[in-house]
Amino acid sequence: MKRGGGVSPWSYTDGLDVPMPKVADDVVLGVDDLIERLRDIDGRAAEVVSMRFFLGMGDEEIAQGLGVTSRTVRRDWAFAKTWLMRELAARGTRWSDADEA
Repeated sequence: MKRGGGVSPWSYTDGLDVPMPKVADDVVLGVDDLIERLRDIDGRAAEVVSMRFFLGMGDEEIAQGLGVTSRTVRRDWAFAKTWLMRELAARGTRWSDADEA
């Protein structure tokens, strides 16, 4: 079987009732712009950021959605977070761990 092999499609929003993370507006806009740049460097890491930052998903949920292990998700998040913090700092925007929901 091609194209999914009979597996039901999965949506980011299936069964989610998660509030938006409490982050300053300038950080949200900066991260949104940077995710597109990150996508060119590491597409999966960009997906991890989107799912975590905008949907509030945890490591296990992200791992299930992407079909990887939670360890891979944590590794992708560590890379992406470091990259994003560096890029935001270059723009004069600060993102600290306290900003995460």
